[in-house]
Amino acid sequence: MDRIDMHVEVTPVPFEELNLRRAGPKSTEIRDRIIDCRRVQAERFKESPGIYCNAQMTTRQVKETCRLDTSGQALMKAAMQRIGLSARAYHRILKVARTISDLGGRRGGFDDGRGGGDTVPNARPRIVAAVGKPLGT
Repeated sequence: MDRIDMHVEVTPVPFEELNLRRAGPKSTEIRDRIIDCRRVQAERFKESPGIYCNAQMTTRQVKETCRLDTSGQALMKAAMQRIGLSARAYHRILKVARTISDLGGRRGGFDDGRGGGDTVPNARPRIVAAVGKPLGT
């Protein structure tokens, strides 16, 4: 059985920074981003009965919806070689990366034929976040 665990490295935060009163995003703002993301996904899969979100994509849909740009391909190749990812893990990572991009309202390293989109430096973190480890090219 194959499985993906996501790990996020965080650096310790000094006490002084924890004690500052900064306004972060409100729960309602985060909720609105999630609702917008789900709306994008529902539109994407409107012609696919039983598919409502990226997590439900078939392998064929992943290949159509998550076509990587050159930088993304290099990063995933490095992950496959270095970590020994299975095909299942590869597709799951692409689903997570696609969802992260949808949450940000961007293509995020995906070549979906719409033009424009993120620059390579902005695309890499979405895939790295999905892989859970920093990888060289």
